[in-house]
Amino acid sequence: MLAWWALDDGQGTLAQDRSGNGFNGLLRGGARFQSFGRVGSGSLALPALLRSSVEMPFVAIPEAETRALWVRTTSSLSAMSLLSYGRDEPGSQLAYEFRLLNGCPQAFVFDGLVAHSFGGPGQSAAVNDGLWHHVAFVRDSSNNAQLYVDAQLQGSRAGFTVGGLGLANSLDLGRRHVGQQAALYYDGELDDVRLYPASLSQMQMAELGKSCVGGFD
Repeated sequence: MLAWWALDDGQGTLAQDRSGNGFNGLLRGGARFQSFGRVGSGSLALPALLRSSVEMPFVAIPEAETRALWVRTTSSLSAMSLLSYGRDEPGSQLAYEFRLLNGCPQAFVFDGLVAHSFGGPGQSAAVNDGLWHHVAFVRDSSNNAQLYVDAQLQGSRAGFTVGGLGLANSLDLGRRHVGQQAALYYDGELDDVRLYPASLSQMQMAELGKSCVGGFD
């Protein structure tokens, strides 16, 4: 496991990384811990109107990756960022996002020249019904990608390239950080956010969706 933000911290302004790698995040805006959640003893509330997010230490984009987390929202905002890379530099437009588009999980890449996406309405199930849902984006070292909702495969995409993102230097939970501006704030609750330097299998994803504590290395 590369990073694991259980979001059970309860109080304070730091989201502790339980992986042991020290990637502790800083709560921004109106972000606050709650004493209830989907996994463990708490979760994180992110009201978009208060420009809420968690600013993470930069974690280099792995050659293969899995981004997985629990979400609960009723928001009808057109696009809301979940766990996204960007570049903190004036004028930069670079973005690599795992987000909700009209309530449906989607992966989105813009390298400054070309944009492409995978998922969204018609390709992945909507999760903005006020219930907890487990969502995940998986990409292997050959750029084959999958999206999951509640451990159910929503679709696969070959050739989901992430070239041109070598200049990324920021990682945020709950917002899109592009240049020195932030947008696409998530509105709802998050829990048990995990980043793996590997593409988890469908069997592993089913186990992770059962909220097992610990997970996969």
